[in-house]
Amino acid sequence: MQTTSTLCMFLICLFQVFCEGFDFTYNTPSLATNDSAGQTCALLRCVETLADSSTGSRKLLALTIYRLADQTAQAGKKWEQLATVTQDSPQTDTVSNAGHVRAELFNTKGELDVELTKAEECQSTQYSCVVELVDKQGHVTLKKSVLGGRIGSDAALRLDNVDSKKVSPSYSLASATKGTGVIEKVEQLEVLLMEKLKCIETRLEDSHSVGSRLDEKLDDLFARMFENINNVGKDTSDKIVSSEMRIEDKMERFKERLEDKITYIHLEKPNSKTFTDICLDQNSLIENIFDSVQSMQQNLTDLGNQVEQVEATVTNSVKRSQTALDTKLESMVTKFENLTELNKKLAIDVSSLSNACVSKIPAPVDEYFDALATGRKEWRLAFKGVAYNNVPIYPAYMHGTGIPSEVEDGCKQFNYSLSCANHYRNKDAIENWQNVDEVLFAVYVKGQMVKQIIFNGRDSTFTSWFSPSRIISSSWDDLTSLSHNIFSIIGDTRTKLLRRFQVNQLYGGCAKDKGWFLAGDALPGGCDFEKKLAAPMFLYSKGRTVALLSSPQQVARADSVGIFIKYE
Repeated sequence: MQTTSTLCMFLICLFQVFCEGFDFTYNTPSLATNDSAGQTCALLRCVETLADSSTGSRKLLALTIYRLADQTAQAGKKWEQLATVTQDSPQTDTVSNAGHVRAELFNTKGELDVELTKAEECQSTQYSCVVELVDKQGHVTLKKSVLGGRIGSDAALRLDNVDSKKVSPSYSLASATKGTGVIEKVEQLEVLLMEKLKCIETRLEDSHSVGSRLDEKLDDLFARMFENINNVGKDTSDKIVSSEMRIEDKMERFKERLEDKITYIHLEKPNSKTFTDICLDQNSLIENIFDSVQSMQQNLTDLGNQVEQVEATVTNSVKRSQTALDTKLESMVTKFENLTELNKKLAIDVSSLSNACVSKIPAPVDEYFDALATGRKEWRLAFKGVAYNNVPIYPAYMHGTGIPSEVEDGCKQFNYSLSCANHYRNKDAIENWQNVDEVLFAVYVKGQMVKQIIFNGRDSTFTSWFSPSRIISSSWDDLTSLSHNIFSIIGDTRTKLLRRFQVNQLYGGCAKDKGWFLAGDALPGGCDFEKKLAAPMFLYSKGRTVALLSSPQQVARADSVGIFIKYE
């Protein structure tokens, strides 16, 4: 007895595993849990409970119970609806002549109970329960369970004879065990097992159908994916070809522009053959001069010999002309010495010209500018100071302090569109300060010269040229007529001020200071008008006369300053 009970519990667990969540049972009044006092001939119960994993992705729409209306036409499956519950009417408890219907329907759980009272309905050979579910995308799926394969069969009748009760093939196992022997229990359990196996078969068929549809969807998905990959590959190939064509076109245009540039440069640069011919002509001319000098030297030597002969032969007879002859000889000796000096100078010039001819490289011209717009590039850039780059201008000018060995191209000119963050010091120009004719000190704002002073640079050094006594001309009309309390490159050396390249007229306190220009190296500065977050700062008089330095209407700040040299 204990073995039979264990077997029954195992089979019930097996049914729950394979048909978990959806169950459809058929009970007679004698086995039903809620009998209707002999008026009910059958009880149908359909239950659906969605698993936790389905919550939120699917919900129940309806539960419906059908019976096979025409038992003689099973092949046609003519079904008749007995009861239904939907989301529109989720609860019902209705009693009629046909029976009693109770139902509850929620999103994840539904129950539908039907008590049949008509004999023709209770005698149906098959009953079916259909569940409708919908997912988030609006796709509706159906679940179906069919009972009654053995209703009215020999096995069912046999059980009825043994128990002398009307036994349904889908009764409750707990009720079936009352008052029966082991054989009856096994036979009843067989009926239950067959119905549950049919449920499992139905589920498997549905699973196979879903699997077939899934395979079809996967095949369709793979087909579309390969089609998209092919389209992407084709588009990518077309884009690569288009990119190659554009690159080739750009390379051709770049090549043409490069050829034009090379042609232009070639036309601008002196022709090497012509330059060599010029050098050869110069050498030939110099050789002719040498020949002429040597001829003159020989003539002088011959003349000296003749003079000695004349002096020897006419010493006594020409004493009166001795003085005149001595004078002529002295003059000739002087000319000879001058010719000798000229010969040495020509030798130096020939050596220099020969070196230039051998190298065939003209002197660099990119350091020279037409600073005053005269049409002649005669001013060589010696120094450019840039405002607010945190490199003091005075040590940068004097020693190159804080200036890298290589600076940006924009720092070697005053084109405002080119970037520059450093001062520029032309070491060769400053440290070889020779043959200087004039010096130009210029103030720039956004690449335009706004103020300038021209100094006499003859016999000057790279510091002494900045002096009021050397001023030739200026943008300030009163610069030479008024006095100056400071006019020098080193300027005011007080630590809080450090005013360099200062051209000042009067100190009367910050509110009364007057001047024309100053470059402030100190941070933040002594007076309010020279306060700054970075040095150097270039302050200049905007008008043509001296300015009150504290007046924003009279002074402005510049971007850069330039020092240019013109040679003798």
